[in-house]
Amino acid sequence: MEFVDASLQMWLTFGVITTAITLYALDHIPLEITSIATVAALLLLFQILPVINEYGDEVLTPRDILRGFSDPALITILALLVVGQGLVQTGALNAPARYMVTKGEQIPGTIILLTFLIVMIVSAVLNNTPVVVIFIPILAVLCDKLSKKSSAVMMPLSFFAILGGNLTLIGSSTNLLVA
Repeated sequence: MEFVDASLQMWLTFGVITTAITLYALDHIPLEITSIATVAALLLLFQILPVINEYGDEVLTPRDILRGFSDPALITILALLVVGQGLVQTGALNAPARYMVTKGEQIPGTIILLTFLIVMIVSAVLNNTPVVVIFIPILAVLCDKLSKKSSAVMMPLSFFAILGGNLTLIGSSTNLLVA
């Protein structure tokens, strides 16, 4: 094997990642197909242009690439995202959201603060990204009903989710991966 400039592999990897992000954003191809094609493209790329150190040893093998996708921390994060999406898709939060909107008309400031506290608590046991996704529509409806600008509560929503996520290891993807 001959030594290949590492910057070529880096740029090709960035190309694969950019293509994957574009395909995810366009949503014309199912997410599963895009994900499998991305992994296959990375495996093919590093099979054709392996990463070789100065001694001629292969540094990044296909096994190493696949091992990264089977990391327990990554699987835990994905499982938490599935749980969060399940809460959204089943409508499990619809009744609490309706209750909050009803009570919000009477005491708007308190209800919004209570919502932030709920976000913080839920973020401690669920990954904070799906929690924010779950609560964006709830806060948007609350703000609409209370004639408030939703942009004024979206950043605090994110901050409360981050704060709650840092209370435990599973609340923040970063904490989980580091641990």
